[in-house]
Amino acid sequence: MREKIYVENAIKNEKNEVILIVNNDFSIKELSATGQVLVDSNELAFVYIVEKDESFMYVELTLDTWPILKEGLENNCKYNLSNGNETIVLPNLREELLYLIDNIKGNSNYGEEMVTKVEECFCN
Repeated sequence: MREKIYVENAIKNEKNEVILIVNNDFSIKELSATGQVLVDSNELAFVYIVEKDESFMYVELTLDTWPILKEGLENNCKYNLSNGNETIVLPNLREELLYLIDNIKGNSNYGEEMVTKVEECFCN
């Protein structure tokens, strides 16, 4: 099982960036962003993949982050991951989210609850 990194908070700042905040005890300086996003229908989450020491870790973007993710999409924001001391850019997150949201709409392959939650948050 892949190690998960849980986003504790998400904010949009005055620089038109969405900052996904993780625990400040978690060092992110050794993480490399892959630019890839998966869907975890069981957890109702989008998952951004990062690499550390040639293994993959999953940044969980759960339902509580979705309103800020949507605001970022609407405002063409850049997305970053931060622990308060260190920050890395998450390239391609916007493009991946737009693609996945479009793919999930009305697609029962993702599960009824995931489809409903994505449509409620991102399609209204």
